[in-house]
Amino acid sequence: MHAWHTSLHAVAHPQSAEQLARDITESTPFEAITGVTPLIDSIASTQEVSLSERIQMVFSIDEAAQMHARSYIERFLALSGEAVSERRSLWTLARGYWATVLDAYGELLSAVLNDPAVLADQSVVAQIAVRTIRAGVLRSKWDAFGGAAMDHAGWACVNAAYALAIRAGADRMPVRPRADRTTETFAEREYMRAVALLSVGLNQLDPLRVEAATSLVHYILPLLELSDTPSSTACYWVDAALAMPPMRLLTAPSQLALPRYFSGAAAVMSLNKLLDMCAAGELPPGLPLQVEGASRVLASVLSRMVRVWTNEVPIRRHRRLPMASQMHVAEGLPKFVGKLLGELESPVVWQVSDASVQGLGVRVPAAAVTKLRVGSLIGFRPTDGDCWCVGAVRRIKRASWCELSGHDQAVVGIEKLGTAPEAVIVDDGAQSQAALLLDPLQKGIPVRLVIPVPGPLAGQVLYLLGGVKPVKLIPLETIEHGTDYVIRSYIQAA
Repeated sequence: MHAWHTSLHAVAHPQSAEQLARDITESTPFEAITGVTPLIDSIASTQEVSLSERIQMVFSIDEAAQMHARSYIERFLALSGEAVSERRSLWTLARGYWATVLDAYGELLSAVLNDPAVLADQSVVAQIAVRTIRAGVLRSKWDAFGGAAMDHAGWACVNAAYALAIRAGADRMPVRPRADRTTETFAEREYMRAVALLSVGLNQLDPLRVEAATSLVHYILPLLELSDTPSSTACYWVDAALAMPPMRLLTAPSQLALPRYFSGAAAVMSLNKLLDMCAAGELPPGLPLQVEGASRVLASVLSRMVRVWTNEVPIRRHRRLPMASQMHVAEGLPKFVGKLLGELESPVVWQVSDASVQGLGVRVPAAAVTKLRVGSLIGFRPTDGDCWCVGAVRRIKRASWCELSGHDQAVVGIEKLGTAPEAVIVDDGAQSQAALLLDPLQKGIPVRLVIPVPGPLAGQVLYLLGGVKPVKLIPLETIEHGTDYVIRSYIQAA
């Protein structure tokens, strides 16, 4: 009989607890997760054993199930979008598991606050805080796999864990989340990771990019900053004493109990170096993402991090006006270049709901937007017009994929990048490629080029072909990396 089928009193004994951990480790992922989920829930709230015993039991179960919980992420990412039923079942099970684990730690947090003896033990407080925050991050990851953001209740639990660690003086106390590893962490570090991932907007990314974002944040975590005082580079703030998610820092908030300010500015230089590697089709060393097109996946996430952490707050300078119209759409750089060159295909039509000088809000059938990504290049023109514009997807608001119906629509925000793009051929001396020229070519005035990835390296001279003679373009700066392209500025050589 598995230990999780025995009474709580029996499991509380050291030998039974050790047997339970072995049973979980040696079982299949399905057996472990389905067996552990109700058990960890009942242990956290029971009054049959002491609080100290409950805490150690939850720690033991959580640690033993980690391997199986991680395997569910790998299985989910390996499933194709067509395996809807299997993905839904797997998502429901894994997301439910982490929701239960987070709730269990929430129960323990409340109990610790009412138990002076346990509250005085800094090592126990540090352990609970770290494990709670990590459970919150993993639940938010599965939320994002389903297209949703962490709710206020999730952030309330994560904030409560960090606040408890601060008040107990245990926010920087080293913790080993797994006894079989020497890796140490602490509550402040885990909370900073959670805020960093929130700032990237995991719910805006597809599952593969969610995984890439979590890997990248871990990769550059030592360069991120969390402080109790605002700096000129801080981009998010939170009051850990409240049940609130971190918020974009627009003006300095006042009358806060436990304020914390997040900055990723120190990481931007390193992120830009990684972007240059990805633009050349290379993968940064040490990152686990090994799939076809991984460099493009990483580049789009890196570009999003740079946009967020350079603290250039997106401000809507022009009013959005309601507009009921339709537009023809070409998704992605290759398709849009083909449209400009006169390729004939059945046009894709999207419904425009509002517009401004800066961009558009459109409604798209949810089924048609499954492959659309934040950062995707979009060519568009009115269905009754001839002039193409080009933009980039900045936000996607959709129902969770596991709740979709045939009538659901996604709301897509598109920033306009250019109103008269031109398809051109550029050559870097090694190969010629189709690209987009976003600005009129004039001597002495910088122009923007949209170049496919992988493609010419940053800092490399390009030649614009097609005229009477090639035009030499001197590189200036990289402006943005998208899902399959990079935007750079150049100036015509004298």
